[in-house]
Amino acid sequence: MKFRTALFAFLLSLVVAMSAPPASADWSTVTASPMTLVCYEKVDAYGGLYLMRNAIANNTGLTQTMRTEVYGPNGLNFAADTVAAPGALLGGQAPYVSIYWNDMFHMRLNGAQILQVYAGDTPWYLNHCLVRYTGNWTIDRALRFGLSQLDGPYVGGASPYRFGAPGNGGTYQQLDKYGNPLQKKYLSPLGARGYDCSGLVTAMYRNAGLYFPDAWTSSAAMYGAPFVSITAAQLRPGDLIVKPNAHVAIYLGDGNGDGVASVLEATPSSPNVPEGQVFVKGVVISPATKYLTASGAPIAGNGYVLRRVPGV
Repeated sequence: MKFRTALFAFLLSLVVAMSAPPASADWSTVTASPMTLVCYEKVDAYGGLYLMRNAIANNTGLTQTMRTEVYGPNGLNFAADTVAAPGALLGGQAPYVSIYWNDMFHMRLNGAQILQVYAGDTPWYLNHCLVRYTGNWTIDRALRFGLSQLDGPYVGGASPYRFGAPGNGGTYQQLDKYGNPLQKKYLSPLGARGYDCSGLVTAMYRNAGLYFPDAWTSSAAMYGAPFVSITAAQLRPGDLIVKPNAHVAIYLGDGNGDGVASVLEATPSSPNVPEGQVFVKGVVISPATKYLTASGAPIAGNGYVLRRVPGV
């Protein structure tokens, strides 16, 4: 596993100092002594894999063996051991196929099971490698829900299914946000939960117990009150990057310590799809540099502003 320089140095300092688990939200800490860590990424290019990244920082005086396993419907289909001498920092990675709902990821330490996670539960129980979680229950719950919807379809801003209701397989977005006719595109696939940009934000916070009135559920509404104007210095994960009557993205922070923050957004992966296109992927993680400078301020002239959801 290729470690980011800053994170490697931080973890190494933990091994030397034998201090508390790392604060970087990049990782979920499984055990503290020795320190075992795991985070996940969604890899759509390979058909919907969860790539599980794991590491062990051996802050004990004994050799430790961490084992990762992947179980499918027919039993064990992957296993790897990482043996860490005292003071060692080691990492590995194991592909975790999530096509089958009951696929399962295990971690063991010296033969004893320390983690078991089903494929469908991954976003709820483990940290995404690119996300910096906040410790605020409402925000983090909203983020986990949004991440559980990755690769979901884009259904268009005029679709009645834009808040994640299962599609009926026959509804397209046929009007734009101004009521003008569009080509027939952005189908709501049968049974699939799709979103547009503000529909995803609304659904994320609704899942965390914060229900937006209908008047709050557009990018135009999220630009104004009661959504709170914030500065780049105040920006934190869960905040919104908004361009009224155009788009809204959710800030995720820099979870992996590489200096590049990320956003979660529902945006069509193929804006110019042919008429009648069945499925257009919408829910994706993108670099925040699409919208923000390195300091977190909106790029000059792009029309975006920073907003915070009221009540969080």
